[in-house]
Amino acid sequence: MMIAAPGPNPVPGVGHFNRTLLGQFWRAAKISDDHKAQEALFQDFDPDRNDADDIREALTENDIAVTDKRVRYVTLKAYEKAGGTVRRDLFSQDEDGVFILDVPLLHRLVSEKLDRAAKTAQKEGWKWVEVLPGFDYQAKSKFHIRREELTPLSAKKQSELEALQKEYDELEDQWSNSDDAERPERLDEVGERIEKLNAGREKVWPAETLAIAGAVVHLEHSGKAEIVRGLVRPEDMPKKTGKSEATASDGTDPGNGEDAEAVRAEFSAGLVESLTAHRSAAIAARLLDFPDKGLAAVVYTMVLDVFDHHHDTALKVSASSQSLHRVEGCAAFKALEDARESWGQRIPGKPGDIWQWCLEQDQNVLIDLLTFCAACSINAVQTKNDRPENDRLDHAGKLATVLQLDMKAYFTPTAENYFSRIGKPQILTAIQAAKGQPPAPAWEKFKKAELAQEAERQIAGTGWLPEILR
Repeated sequence: MMIAAPGPNPVPGVGHFNRTLLGQFWRAAKISDDHKAQEALFQDFDPDRNDADDIREALTENDIAVTDKRVRYVTLKAYEKAGGTVRRDLFSQDEDGVFILDVPLLHRLVSEKLDRAAKTAQKEGWKWVEVLPGFDYQAKSKFHIRREELTPLSAKKQSELEALQKEYDELEDQWSNSDDAERPERLDEVGERIEKLNAGREKVWPAETLAIAGAVVHLEHSGKAEIVRGLVRPEDMPKKTGKSEATASDGTDPGNGEDAEAVRAEFSAGLVESLTAHRSAAIAARLLDFPDKGLAAVVYTMVLDVFDHHHDTALKVSASSQSLHRVEGCAAFKALEDARESWGQRIPGKPGDIWQWCLEQDQNVLIDLLTFCAACSINAVQTKNDRPENDRLDHAGKLATVLQLDMKAYFTPTAENYFSRIGKPQILTAIQAAKGQPPAPAWEKFKKAELAQEAERQIAGTGWLPEILR
């Protein structure tokens, strides 16, 4: 039936509605020309639970508003120029009340524009390039990730760099494990020499990566085209040799050695360990909110053991809590400690009483408690002996993906936890990336400590993160 404007007589069958409520329904329902949808909604209309916004939302749940990322990408102007039409809600004052009517046309315009954007990636020599309207966390987790590498140094400079990097890591480890508050001067001296050796080195995609990897062109949530590069399908991954498989079980992955060197050239081993400690704690804190994922993670880990699969995971389900000493005071640390205190108040204090308590609990309580224990066992920290894509860290990445982990909620770069531990060129690059404009020329003359403090002020509130945490 078609909904008519309220008149002097009540609509048959709905005499208990007064004219005000019918007017409310009629005005909201006018947003849609779908009479069947109007009729279905009218039959279920409850004046105590439905207002105009509820009605409009129900009638337009399958419509595409001009605020949709696809419309923002092609622009409303281009859509209408191509012959597309829209419907406007007379009772809305903003773009939320404007809807696309020609959906196939919109999809064609999006596809054509993404195809043009893909030409950039196709010229780079990837094994394959695919255009997708959407590319979410789950889709990305199906690929192995390869990254750019720094152009090589001469044999002499490479030997010097490796020696300096080793000295830097040892000095930083000694300082991190000592009670000395003041940073050793030798650390800055070694760091500056490392910076000079790396100055001018560019990030490039090696031919070996281009031969096996591809790129996906998709729309990100802001309505802009994004090219995700370095994606390797499982079937395209190089087969490990016997030697590689033997060493992989000890936490390393020789197949990713080049990638490891690229990361080490950018960050010291101590800084990588510190940053990934924050990420490890964040994964654990995030897991607390997803008992279904916690159950899956624990079952997965146990299945690997029971069926003799020699494959490491991020969960250490011997139920030994992983240390959080590197991240004390951060948001993830607080979430985990609050959860520990809460469970500690519910669980009996004597070990002998816990078994009976567990038997008496509802299944949902046990799953929540199991998730907490799983979270406490997570180890996603990358130490100096780890390759970035070993089995354990790879599993941690997949776990972070299904949890849709956003490190901005758990880590903010400061002078103390980040900027004082990287070189001045890296600090200036970070400021430019975060602010979208070059740093002030005067900042280049700042001392390292002053520049680190300035970077903390400049980046505050921007949401910028070091690449390793993105």
